[in-house]
Amino acid sequence: MLECEAVWHSSDPRGVTTVYLRCNRGAVTWRYPEGAVRVVLRAGGPDFKACFRVQEFRGVRVFLEGRRKLLPVVPAAGGERRARVDRLRCFESHRGQLALYIEAEPRPRTLFRPILDLQYDLQPLGSLQQAIDDIRGRVSQLYDDPDQDKTLLTVVSTKKSHDPNSLTSDKMSTLTRHLQCRTKRGTGEFIFMTREILGDLQVVCAPRLSEWKRIRRKAIQNGTHECRLE
Repeated sequence: MLECEAVWHSSDPRGVTTVYLRCNRGAVTWRYPEGAVRVVLRAGGPDFKACFRVQEFRGVRVFLEGRRKLLPVVPAAGGERRARVDRLRCFESHRGQLALYIEAEPRPRTLFRPILDLQYDLQPLGSLQQAIDDIRGRVSQLYDDPDQDKTLLTVVSTKKSHDPNSLTSDKMSTLTRHLQCRTKRGTGEFIFMTREILGDLQVVCAPRLSEWKRIRRKAIQNGTHECRLE
C-alpha cells in the first residue's frame, strides 16, 4: 500500500514549484501540467536508494537532478503519443535527499491530455531490514533484459517458505537483479533473500545453501543470530 500520494492538476506556467515528500513510498500524479515541478524526496535519515516506476506519461519530461546536470529518468514521450513505461529505475541520494525535475513540454494545438503517473520507493542504503522474503531453490533460467535494465532469474524452489503470506511461495518464481550486476547462472541450491520494490522481487543477496548452513551454524554457536535461521 502506498504511504502517500501527491496530485497536481496544474502549476505555475512560468515558474518552478517545489514539493517536499517525506514518505518512504508513494505516488506522484500531475494532470494538465504547465511549467515545471521539483519533487524533493527525503527519507528522514541517512542516504537511501530511490526507485521509480513510471506508469504513464505524455507531454512531460522527467529528469533526476544530478550534481552537475539533469539526467533523464525516462525517454521523452513526444507530443500526443501516450507512453507507458513499465521500467524500474533506481538512483542513490546525495546528503540525504534526491530531487526529480519534471517539466511540461510545449503543448501543440491539438486536444490531448498531458499526464504523469509515477510511483516511488525509498530504501536505506546497506540495510537488510527491508528484506521481506527468502526462497531456497535453483536457477532454471537467466535472461538479461537491456530494455528494462535488469536480469530476470527464474527460480524453482526446493523448499517452500514457512510464511503463508510469502510472495515466493509458488514452485516457480521470477526474481530480478540490476543488469549492471552482471549476474551469472550458478549451479546448485541457493538461499535467495528478496525485497519487493514496486512489484519487482529484487535479490538482496543469494548465498549458496552450503555457505548459508555454515553461517547458520557459526551464528548459533556464537549466540549472534538475531533472527530465525532455518
